[in-house]
Amino acid sequence: ACEVDVGSGVLCMNPAHMIYQVMTDIEDGMGYPSAIIDDASFRAAADLFKAEGIGLFIKWMQSDKIEAFIQQVADHCNAMVGQNPNTTLFEIIPMRGGYDVEDLVVLTPSNSTLELFERTTLEETVNEITVKWDDTYTRNDGSVTLQNLANINAMGGVINQTKTYPGCPTMSIAKRLAQRDLDIASSQLARMRVRVNRTVGMEILPGHVVRV
Repeated sequence: ACEVDVGSGVLCMNPAHMIYQVMTDIEDGMGYPSAIIDDASFRAAADLFKAEGIGLFIKWMQSDKIEAFIQQVADHCNAMVGQNPNTTLFEIIPMRGGYDVEDLVVLTPSNSTLELFERTTLEETVNEITVKWDDTYTRNDGSVTLQNLANINAMGGVINQTKTYPGCPTMSIAKRLAQRDLDIASSQLARMRVRVNRTVGMEILPGHVVRV
């Protein structure tokens, strides 16, 4: 699953393998031993990205901070990378659906305190996303723009936001990233801050889904 066919026989690298490589490379990377990497989570993520056809083409400059590069790769594939406090292993968590609601950690007044709750107003949303990317086929910069027409009609105008994904190799993947970001930016999502007790907090990692 190291290579992903992104179309027309063009092979790009699997994002999970990219992150694993820079974390364990003893010469140019972080030099972490493989023993502190959650192998199962990285294999599962690699299989998922391959099935989704998400391959990236990013040139890693050694002058760049490794943490910034890992975050850049994670942003492309919508995943979180962090250290599990229970196992002390580094995990990669793709943020996707498909979870069982009954299996989620439940936050209630008995184990947590709601400190902030606010919902995004319509005026705070974005209804047009432009994604800039690098065209692997032509070696030129590309861009794609998608709109939420219902939001534009409600707002009475276009509110644009531009995102840059330099590792995106094809128009097809660029459209998927643009649609992903548009779905989030054009929705009136709720934001909250919750203080949890230590027991519950040890079960939650960045990228995990919880019930409130």
